[in-house]
Amino acid sequence: MASRRCRWFVLYGTILAVLGLASSGCGSVGSPSGPVTKVSLEFGAAVRHGDGATACRMLTPSAAHEVAQSAGTTCARAITKQGLPNPDRRVKVERYGDSAEVVSSNDTVFLAHLPDGWKITAAGCTPNSGKPYDCIVKGG
Repeated sequence: MASRRCRWFVLYGTILAVLGLASSGCGSVGSPSGPVTKVSLEFGAAVRHGDGATACRMLTPSAAHEVAQSAGTTCARAITKQGLPNPDRRVKVERYGDSAEVVSSNDTVFLAHLPDGWKITAAGCTPNSGKPYDCIVKGG
């Protein structure tokens, strides 16, 4: 009787462990898309709240430079005036090695993984009829 109970416990424990491992990769904070989503959402919140300094720190150096140069002022002053859409909900996250794409119903944001973490390379992007995306903020 004890060996039957032990086998059931091992089988049940194995099933729970497998289910736990399978669910841990499905959009959880520990999943690879977690940091990408976090940066994208925090960037949107910073822009929405007028916190240009925080938003610009989330851009790659070349994207921040492009925002400042095209506006003729600092990135922190210019980023909140770019007319970026407010992403209403995340639809999907795609990772391609050190690059990622976060698509919402009204925006696409592209990111790159740099030594200091995930940074936004382009934002406010919309598809452009078989051509590259048309982006409000860009810079690579």
